[in-house]
Amino acid sequence: MLGYSRVEIEETNLLDLFVETQHELVLHNIMQMLQSNIHSMTEELSMITKTGEIREVDIRSVVTIINNKKVIIGTITDVTNEKIAQRQLKKALKELQDIKFALDVSAIVSVTDSAGKIVYVNGKFCEVSKYNQDELIGKTHDLFIPDFNTNATITEMRNTIQSGNVWQGEMNRRTKSGELLWFDTTIVPIVDGQNKPNHFIGFQYDITDKIHSQQEVNYLAYYDSITGLFNRNSLNKYLDDQAQSNEGTFTILYIQFKDALP
Repeated sequence: MLGYSRVEIEETNLLDLFVETQHELVLHNIMQMLQSNIHSMTEELSMITKTGEIREVDIRSVVTIINNKKVIIGTITDVTNEKIAQRQLKKALKELQDIKFALDVSAIVSVTDSAGKIVYVNGKFCEVSKYNQDELIGKTHDLFIPDFNTNATITEMRNTIQSGNVWQGEMNRRTKSGELLWFDTTIVPIVDGQNKPNHFIGFQYDITDKIHSQQEVNYLAYYDSITGLFNRNSLNKYLDDQAQSNEGTFTILYIQFKDALP
């Protein structure tokens, strides 16, 4: 493990096999085991190979009597790769926690199982929907979408994610209070070992204000903001539609009331 021959080990000072910062600890442990009633000890330490590489080891020591003398017998297990894997896993989990925190702050998140039942919602989902977590877990999304089984957008979404593909689009939902909201939605299927979806993670962002603004712009493009009557753009669109549907043959009657004009 360390790259030394038996002869080289026997000629080497024991402390020199450990990193310098642990010399005091190693010496303390040896003296404690030899001079007290401690019969065994386990310690995680760092040893130095012949080539200068540092290896993390698990040392288990026991005290025994040989020729009426206390001696320490130790077994050394190289746990370097295990420790590296643990640190990488810890780092990955920390990164996932950071990502989850960022999503919880900014996005409306839900997780649905393969049967369509909600198994997780974050705080923002509850905040926007006006439902608490207990009211949502175990329910299906038709709680918010009354026409869930007939809506064409929903049908397209279900077919897409059940095929294992990501779906993105806009959809509306009703809150517990009945308010209709619009969401920019992404649904990601999580597949099992047979590449079949078993859960679906939904990420949503409230775009209700954006949709309302678009609707207002579209309305003002064809209607007068004060009277609510058709404006010139609406008339032009109507004439274009009539020209196309009647193959260019139709009659326009234009009447001007002079007394009604300023």
